Amino acid sequence: MVIRLYFSIFIELKTNSIVTAQYGLWASSIVWLIVFFKILSTPEILYGYSYLAKKSREYNSNIKSISQWTFQSKVKINNLQDQQLKEKISHNIEKYMLEIDTLIQQNNYFRNPKFTMDEFAILLKIPKSHLKFIFKYHSKISFSDFKKIARVQDALVLIDQNFLTTNTFEALSKKVGFTSYNPFFTSFKDVVGKSPQEYILQLNKE
Repeated sequence: MVIRLYFSIFIELKTNSIVTAQYGLWASSIVWLIVFFKILSTPEILYGYSYLAKKSREYNSNIKSISQWTFQSKVKINNLQDQQLKEKISHNIEKYMLEIDTLIQQNNYFRNPKFTMDEFAILLKIPKSHLKFIFKYHSKISFSDFKKIARVQDALVLIDQNFLTTNTFEALSKKVGFTSYNPFFTSFKDVVGKSPQEYILQLNKE
């Protein structure tokens, strides 16, 4: 494409025919070169969701991932109804995974302590049966753990925004959707690897 571009421009310059666009193929060459370099500079286009997921895990490797997807079914599907559903949505599974992660990263739906899978399916604009299938066969964590991790990650963002400067840990736990401090403490330690207090101490040292 580069050779074609230079050759086309060279010919037009030599023959003084740029205005007439006699060898106008160089214009399409420029467009294709832009597309080519965009693909090279954006691996997500080549590798899709699996690359994005890996990139996200590497960026936040010290904290458990909110979504631990697997493209191969984690358990054998013996249920006839589930088998039929698999055949129906197999081409949409990767799309569902990406939509779930994107929706959670951009919103704070789990701040509602009573947020359910039914409500989540409505927000995703997909049938609840499809969402249940994804979590049953293609997620390494349950929907309950998914909510827990989402809330802890929400808490980390609020901590980074100095929420605790004027609020308590109890207030933080309720803000992100936990019913009280105790389940927040347990979940935070499980997800982050240290207690909220230890995490704050580490931040202050840094």
